[in-house]
Amino acid sequence: MTLSSWLSCEKTAVLQGGFLLANQICQPEPLLSLKKEDWDRIGCPIVNAVKEICEQSLRDSKDRVHWRKRILCIVWSKILEVRNRDDIDIRWKEDPLFAVQNSLPDINHIVLFELVKSMSFSTIYVELLLCFQPAERCEELKLLVDHLTSSSTEGDVKLLLEVWWELMKNKRGCLDALDQLFTVQCSRSMMFTTETSKRFKPDPESTCVVHVLFEGVRTIKEHLTSSKLCYFALANCLDTLYTSYLLVNATDLSIEMKLQNISHTVSFKKRNEAQRDLAATLNPAETKLCGMTFIQAMQVTLEIVCSWEVMGLLKMPSGDPCVMAIRLKDSLDRVLTSLAQSSHTIILRGLKAFLDCLPPNFRISPQNFSETEWIHCLERNGNAFQTKELLMTLISTLTAKCQSDADVQHCKKLKDVIVNIFSHLSLPDKNATLSEMLSISRKGLHGFLPSSVTIGFSEELNLAFNSFIQTGANSSLDAAVSAVARVAFQNPEATLRRCCHMAVVNLGAHAMITEILQQLSGLMSSPGIHKDNLLCRCLQHTVWIKLSSLQEENQFLQFLAEMMKCNITEKDILHVFVQPYLLPASPSTSNFVFCLRILQCTLSQATRSDAAHWIMSCSPFPLLNECNRCWDQPVESETLISMESKELLLSVLHTLGIIVGKEVAMCVVLMCGPELSFGHFKYEVPNTLLSVCDLPEQEWSGLDLHQYGQGTGLVAWMECCALSDHVHEAMLESLSLSLLKPDEVNMFSKGLLVAACQILPWCTSREWERLLKVLQELLQSSKLCVPYSLEYVDFLLLLDLCSFAGELRLSVFLLQIFQLLCSSSCSDWLSPQGWVHTGRLYANAMRSIISSVTEKIPLPSTTPSLKTSGACSQEVRFVFTQLFCHVLHVQVMIPGQPEALFLCALEILTHFEVVISAYPDSCTALQGLNTRHFFTTITM
Repeated sequence: MTLSSWLSCEKTAVLQGGFLLANQICQPEPLLSLKKEDWDRIGCPIVNAVKEICEQSLRDSKDRVHWRKRILCIVWSKILEVRNRDDIDIRWKEDPLFAVQNSLPDINHIVLFELVKSMSFSTIYVELLLCFQPAERCEELKLLVDHLTSSSTEGDVKLLLEVWWELMKNKRGCLDALDQLFTVQCSRSMMFTTETSKRFKPDPESTCVVHVLFEGVRTIKEHLTSSKLCYFALANCLDTLYTSYLLVNATDLSIEMKLQNISHTVSFKKRNEAQRDLAATLNPAETKLCGMTFIQAMQVTLEIVCSWEVMGLLKMPSGDPCVMAIRLKDSLDRVLTSLAQSSHTIILRGLKAFLDCLPPNFRISPQNFSETEWIHCLERNGNAFQTKELLMTLISTLTAKCQSDADVQHCKKLKDVIVNIFSHLSLPDKNATLSEMLSISRKGLHGFLPSSVTIGFSEELNLAFNSFIQTGANSSLDAAVSAVARVAFQNPEATLRRCCHMAVVNLGAHAMITEILQQLSGLMSSPGIHKDNLLCRCLQHTVWIKLSSLQEENQFLQFLAEMMKCNITEKDILHVFVQPYLLPASPSTSNFVFCLRILQCTLSQATRSDAAHWIMSCSPFPLLNECNRCWDQPVESETLISMESKELLLSVLHTLGIIVGKEVAMCVVLMCGPELSFGHFKYEVPNTLLSVCDLPEQEWSGLDLHQYGQGTGLVAWMECCALSDHVHEAMLESLSLSLLKPDEVNMFSKGLLVAACQILPWCTSREWERLLKVLQELLQSSKLCVPYSLEYVDFLLLLDLCSFAGELRLSVFLLQIFQLLCSSSCSDWLSPQGWVHTGRLYANAMRSIISSVTEKIPLPSTTPSLKTSGACSQEVRFVFTQLFCHVLHVQVMIPGQPEALFLCALEILTHFEVVISAYPDSCTALQGLNTRHFFTTITM
């Protein structure tokens, strides 16, 4: 071909005009930046120019084909020149297309692809594509596939399939002049490509044309909307599988078979074209395979079969089939026949199911496989189905078989094969499959199967859990996850119930169960028809009503706390385990205390600092508006709560106050902005409290409450002291009491004694600790007057008790409280449980006094003077003697004589003996004898 044939031609001028006009329309952007979506607006001049050249001015069909190829050669060469930017001094001498390329604006691959699509130049495109070396050919093909699979249309799909089919039919034989010229252009492009080029350079060892095409059809499969295109794509896949993987040598059909095959399509195509189609399927592919195995290619094929079967695109017409249907039938016949004869026989259920959809006179007669045969083959080659989509298709097949009159043994065998395939999935695919199964049924695979097929599952479930529970820490986490996933796939609900039982009942098992379930995230999500969390429901039905010990309750809480970190939400737990038991209409209060522990556990979970706390979206939140005081007999509509419940309630309310306070403060700042100041709510207290406190009006507000009548100011004051450390400090600071008025101090001391009697029985341990601190501070500041009298001894040794005055006076004050509380006027206040609780509070108070006393005596090893220490030990022994008498006195007064006080008295004697042992010289034998006699007498 001479240079003048390219330049001195009016047709190249027409082509140049089309491109220049398109470039002008594209302004202000250059044609080089053309995008796919802009082609319909900008590409018309180019298409019109090509049509004018190829269709209107040329009558000879050979000339038209020749110019089509010439145009693509020019356009593609221009793209290579733009991409490589060769040295112009060299190019104008060596490149025969230099002049015509220089007359065109810079363009990109999108112009080429859209021109091929608009003009149906797929055959010519493939002829030129084959001029590239294998690596560059794969690169160029991938650019086309990426373009076609982005914002795909039916035209994109059709072009991809046509290019695929042409690649199979075109074999590199004798090259015409244009092929030779473009091969030189491709070689020049490779030579001038620099190492720093950032264009796509596929690794020839990791990808190939087959890989690119299969991945392309996988990506674009959702855009195939007609059966004809689906037949086309599936036939391409099957023929590629056959010629690239299964066919070793060329198949030599007899003349009769060739005529029969050609006759199927001769009415649709020319004879030569029909022969090319047949030859393409009877000769091994020339492409070097890499990057995709036979199994992977088969998986893609089965995946698209499943997708199109669901969309109803693979139903064959009952009348005369189209040419694509005929080709697909032949492709299926070849592949299945080859598979049945090969050493790795895989009889694919997806393809067989498709065959069953064909009309009776159109099915493939040689492949009437028996159920036993294809199940055995599926069992041997299950790795071909190791994707979620194919597994779900097998499940649909098994379900259909079980609903028919199929053999139970065949169904059981197929079920086992499906379970084995699931077991070999990757963990992400297992989770995806579990999630999809749960969206359909809580019973997973067993939700679709009759009981006759699921026999033996209980034994498998026991074996799965026993295998790692018995080995404990020595077992592999991966093996345990795999074992649990296998049984969960068959029946998620039964598996989760066993997990819950193990996590709560088996000591320490909750940690490993938590790790396993954190790996199986698909088992935790139950979208679709289920509105609640399956794990919560399994916990509720399996162990919630069977918790029999504190250890089981603690493991239950620990298990919940760990699962809240990644699998279940606090709102799910609140909905299942808390709300039903805190509502006024709740039929049972047996789990009330444990519900509060669970609520506290959920509130203690960390949340993201930038997100609103989950509790803010829980409305309405259950509140116990109708609770009676502890130890009171409940009336109708009131809830009887224990002291433990009260302690938990106060803890929960305290936590809620902190959470809600932060959220409210954040909302106010967001609404008002940081520059605006805003007021705050006042503390509301009974009016009677204001009579004993000087509280600032800007922070405190009085209320008329019928529970607080005249003379209850000190009761309200002590209740406020017990509320919190902050309020306790405010109450002490604001107490209106003058030490210069003895009568006022005396009346305050008597009033405080009465108030303490009214408050003590209903205090929690934490509230009582705060009140003890208040009493100690009042004694130290002389605001509480408690004279100390010796009621248990006839004479007193010369001892210095000043350093123990606080402990002795506090003990006496407590004794006075119980003398009043146990008097006839108050004896019917409390139930037996109330007296036990009150005795426990008194024992705790005495233990704190004992601890304070023991801290004031030095150890023998650090004593500077034995004489001084001995004297101190005598005073400590005397104080212990008094405390011992106080405890026994209170124990005798309290109905039922609580065990806590008996134990407290024994502790005092133990400390007494420790002091004597530490300082033996401080006590003579006679003193020791008299002391033992005294203890015996007072105890009797």
